[in-house]
Amino acid sequence: MLPHYLIPTVSLALSAAFSAGGLVAQKPNIVFIMADDLGWSDTSNRLTNLGNPSSFFETPTINRMATEGMAFTNAYTNGPNCAPTRSALLTGQYAPRPTNNVYLVNSLNRGGNSTMLVGPKQGIVVGNGRDDQIPGSAFTVAEMLARGGYVSAHLGKYHSGGALASNTPTAQGFAANYGGGSAGAPGAYHASGGRFSSNIGPGLDPFAANYTQAYVDSFIKPYSIGVNAKALAALVGTAKHVTDAMADAAISFMQANKSKPFYVQYHPYAVHTPIGNVHARADLLAKHLAKKPVDDDGDGPEVPSYGALIEGLDQSIARLLNYLETTADPRNTGKKLADNTLVIFYSDNGGKQNQTYVGPLKGQKGELDEGGIRVPLTAWSKSTALVDGKKVNHTPVSGIDFYQTFAEYAKVDTTSLTLDGESLAGTLANVSTPLKRQSIFWHLPGYLTNGGRDQRPQSVIRKERWKLFYNYEDASWELFDLASDIGEKTNLAKTRAAIRDELALELRCWLARLKAPMPSFRSKTNYADGKVYAAGAPVPLPILPGNAVWHVGQACSAAPCANCTATLWFGNGNAVLGSSIFTIDGAQLPVGALTMTAIGFGGCGPGVSIPSVCGKVHVPFAPTPPLIVTAPAIGSGSGCVGRSQVRAPIPVMPSICGLKLSAQILGACGASSQGTVLSRCTTFHILPN
Repeated sequence: MLPHYLIPTVSLALSAAFSAGGLVAQKPNIVFIMADDLGWSDTSNRLTNLGNPSSFFETPTINRMATEGMAFTNAYTNGPNCAPTRSALLTGQYAPRPTNNVYLVNSLNRGGNSTMLVGPKQGIVVGNGRDDQIPGSAFTVAEMLARGGYVSAHLGKYHSGGALASNTPTAQGFAANYGGGSAGAPGAYHASGGRFSSNIGPGLDPFAANYTQAYVDSFIKPYSIGVNAKALAALVGTAKHVTDAMADAAISFMQANKSKPFYVQYHPYAVHTPIGNVHARADLLAKHLAKKPVDDDGDGPEVPSYGALIEGLDQSIARLLNYLETTADPRNTGKKLADNTLVIFYSDNGGKQNQTYVGPLKGQKGELDEGGIRVPLTAWSKSTALVDGKKVNHTPVSGIDFYQTFAEYAKVDTTSLTLDGESLAGTLANVSTPLKRQSIFWHLPGYLTNGGRDQRPQSVIRKERWKLFYNYEDASWELFDLASDIGEKTNLAKTRAAIRDELALELRCWLARLKAPMPSFRSKTNYADGKVYAAGAPVPLPILPGNAVWHVGQACSAAPCANCTATLWFGNGNAVLGSSIFTIDGAQLPVGALTMTAIGFGGCGPGVSIPSVCGKVHVPFAPTPPLIVTAPAIGSGSGCVGRSQVRAPIPVMPSICGLKLSAQILGACGASSQGTVLSRCTTFHILPN
């Protein structure tokens, strides 16, 4: 039974797609729940956190979703706090994209005026000192879903738009907006005088009436576990909690629009600060205050009011599931809405220190360590075609993936859009279905060094079990094996150099391809690359580690170049005779031509240095790599030592970054050769300036 107040209705013209059977081919409803600041181990289920649940916080509904549905253990956000993750969800894009461009809440300079570097501007200028919003030109997930015939509602925290008329939820594809604006916190969780805080906005005010006996009996009592009956009765006549009002609004919206495929973007303000006792619902606060104190992580007892906010959030989710399971689906005769609805539970970033529990993870909200970006994720549905139930998925996934996932369900062609994620629909339907993508990236060109946090300019790549950090202040690298060191305690950058170099190359090429903005030098600086940079000059792209000289020409310049020269060095003072074998291996090479000139420099005889034989080879590019070419011999005579140089004029190639050139040098070493030996074999990579 629904509450007796006005139910808003939404009108949207669409045509339903029916299959011959009339059931399975219906586009599924989508309910996307994203908690605010909920840490990786802030739930009581063991499946999303590799067996590291909270022993104090209680989340029976989230536990049910994880047990009955699919639980993800390697789910990541796209930034270390609220706004960047929300912007990535709306756009399907990494932060460096122009129609995203949000990296942190507020600004990229939250480290004071004495930092070594200065973060670039982000987002859009709205005139209130905050620039953490996407532009109105962004084509949001709601606008995309409208193309597929969906009607969408946003509920709760938005925090990635709303300051301008062009970037409010309703201006960017949502048919209804219940409580979403530019604010990042609720201000107060309870209504006052029949209205919620101005931070929350007027959209939820129709649901702000005080609790009645009928409301408590119908919408709170059925979902309460271990709550004193007197505490429940005492709610009658008190102010409504915004978490309950959000559930009211979501159910009203679904009831009014159940004849169409709907997208409910359900973003609770819980469990963001403020978390004092006054902000928790009184019955749940009393329950948690009466519990035996628990200190799961050694930083003091868990906060009872925080536990109350978490359990209130869990109860609201229980109400949504109950509605879906008990309401007939007008598009599927004889079925309930839950039979064709995908429900996802996620969090926008890791938990905040001293209130959250992140288990064995390092770091917290505001940092790119695992504790700041690794979060709980579950997917649930009564349809086994949508969710391969009772499974745990260890695939690393990211917030940018939801856009493509929802587009696949909506049957919307996204080939004309610039998107960075990969659809999860396949792996949701079958846990053994792998993703094509192997790597996930983060770029944070600024500072957040308050509230116990120490986040400085960094770029990060996660690939398989490995996670690599690049620190812009000192051009250093940190490598961690998350399979054996989830707490990021042991830096393997020196001992696992091959892995480090591979990921470093991929990270740098990603930054170049997206034209990621860099921080700038605050003052004249003698930098780690040995160069002196003026104040205001941008910091260079990551300086690649290792002994090889990686830099070549202008292969990844903003504008294509017809005759760029890429100069690659190989050899390390070895005596080299014979021929060199060059392997060209790239991901997407256009059909064209490359002329490679191999020049061997050798010293033949003591104290004599003369160029050796120069050989040229014509290398035609093929659309399907790899292409292997054997070059003419370089080097002649006995005892030739030194280095060999390869010069490669690059044809018109706007996206050549990542091309690999392998030089395998076969030669007889020394004046009196004892036979042919394999000397140093090195792989080089064409990179941007």
